[in-house]
Amino acid sequence: MNITTRILTLALTAGLLISACEGGAGGGGGNALCPSGTYVADLHGAKATARVSFEALPEYTIMAGEISSASAYYTFQGDLLGARGWVDVVDHYSNQRFRAQIDLTTTGFYFTANAFEGAWSTPYAFSCQ
Repeated sequence: MNITTRILTLALTAGLLISACEGGAGGGGGNALCPSGTYVADLHGAKATARVSFEALPEYTIMAGEISSASAYYTFQGDLLGARGWVDVVDHYSNQRFRAQIDLTTTGFYFTANAFEGAWSTPYAFSCQ
């Protein structure tokens, strides 16, 4: 990665994290994207809650967390370069593993399971709670 790409990536990531923090729910010490560290989404009609943490490194950001609903429990960890990246996911009910694409937004993130396989995938929009 050349220096210009690295600087643009860091600037984009910092800008997203700062703008999300300013527009997010105040208080608490979750992470820069969402101070509470808690996000919510609709997973096929059921409320899902995601607890997420971030660790910003010089060239990329590590994202890890868990997603739970009445019928699902997943954990994930992966790397983001700028506002997009891939995470490894474990379904703890079926013990299956898969990958998901993460796209950060100013209010949360999109979680798209198996997006790289070319099959139709649903992006789930998680918003800061």
